[in-house]
Amino acid sequence: MAIYTNFGRLVSKQLADLDLTQESFSNTIGISSSYFNQTLTGARHPSAKLVEKVADGLDLSSQDRETLHYHAAIDNGFKLDLTKK
Repeated sequence: MAIYTNFGRLVSKQLADLDLTQESFSNTIGISSSYFNQTLTGARHPSAKLVEKVADGLDLSSQDRETLHYHAAIDNGFKLDLTKK
C-alpha cells in the first residue's frame, strides 16, 4: 500500500510505533478498514471529525493533534497561514 498524503504518513508512523495494523485500528475507532485506507492513501479526504477520531484513538498530545489536523487540511487543499494569531 502506498501512502500519498502527509496525513497518511503521520498516521501510518504512529500505527507502526504502536505496533497496530490499519485494520485493527480502524475497528477500534469504528470505521471500515477500506475507508480508513482510502483516507491514508489520498483516495478520500479525512473530515475534521475523522481526524479527531484518529487523534483520540492514538491518544495524541494537543500539539500532535494540531499537526494531524494541519496536514489533513493541507492534503484537502486548504491554504493555511498559522503564523497569524
